[in-house]
Amino acid sequence: MAMIRALLVGFSISIAASAAAIILGGGSDTPRKADCLIVLAGWEEDDLTPYGESGTPAVQCTDCDPACDHDGVPEANGICTFPVAACVNYPAPKPCEAVELQKIKSKAKSRISRLELTSALPLDGRSACGAFVDLHVPVRGKLTFRPGRGWVKLYAKRGEPRPRRDRDRIRFVCHPRPAGEACPAP
Repeated sequence: MAMIRALLVGFSISIAASAAAIILGGGSDTPRKADCLIVLAGWEEDDLTPYGESGTPAVQCTDCDPACDHDGVPEANGICTFPVAACVNYPAPKPCEAVELQKIKSKAKSRISRLELTSALPLDGRSACGAFVDLHVPVRGKLTFRPGRGWVKLYAKRGEPRPRRDRDRIRFVCHPRPAGEACPAP
């Protein structure tokens, strides 16, 4: 039984790894070569688009859309669930020099979620990703529903000999399902 359980865990980890997409948050990195010190891993189908007038990068979803709402609930429940993980010294999509990091921090936040993504990540220069955690973003309003927002902030700092920083902020937006509209089939 333990062997079957280990095989199933290994199988689910390989599925999760193949479905991950890397989100470079941009930000005020100095210089741009530091953008891979810390990155966000999201779900492959999640779509990163500019949001609002500021053009901040955002992953947007409509409640109960199986392509981006990963809570497994087949009807609108007022919450979008986004699986997210932090990665340090990530080598792709562009070449990145793996370096020792002095400090890493992360915050994932919405009205109902407060998460830490970097607690188990190494500072010693290895490339690694943390475990996926669910960021739950509820829609806003009680009578008239409006999009709900959450965000992830990531920060990494490299020390000597050439100090560099990587700061990223990515919004997560949950749009309410229009009244009377059925959820898409999975």
